Amino acid sequence: MHESVYSAQSVPSAALKVVLEDERLRWVYAERMEDIVLTWCQDWLSSPIPLECWCHGRAFGPELEVSWWRRDDSYDVRSIVVAGDRPRDIAWVALDTKEWQRDAEQTILLTGEHDTDRSTCVPTWSAARIPRYLPYPVEVGEMPPRRVGLVQCVYRVSGVIVTERLIRVQEVINA
Repeated sequence: MHESVYSAQSVPSAALKVVLEDERLRWVYAERMEDIVLTWCQDWLSSPIPLECWCHGRAFGPELEVSWWRRDDSYDVRSIVVAGDRPRDIAWVALDTKEWQRDAEQTILLTGEHDTDRSTCVPTWSAARIPRYLPYPVEVGEMPPRRVGLVQCVYRVSGVIVTERLIRVQEVINA
């Protein structure tokens, strides 16, 4: 396995914000009591909802995934680095991954449809969720994608899944 995996505990929100601005992170999946989002990372970072309101999240791209869990006033953070250096501004501890085995990439189909009549006037792929629609961050050109998928990679030790890494959101051709 050529990926490097790091963890850090008691990370202040200011340091986590710096890490989440890494240009390798294109998408974000984040959870809070009132909401779940899957969106473009830059859009999420510039939203009016502060990082401290989100209890868990994963920012990801093909070269890097950063996951975080809020613990009182700080965060536990994990990064899986495929290419480039580990994110800056955090005192990382390298995890022992000698026995980890990487599965092939898998595409998980996301339910939903291409919406052209939303009040935003911007066609999106989305799924009906309560309390609101969940738009998917996928490029929509002249011909919208027929299906949208979330690509992930699973890591195992002795056949048991230890974690997975989100890689990208993409159009699925043969669904």
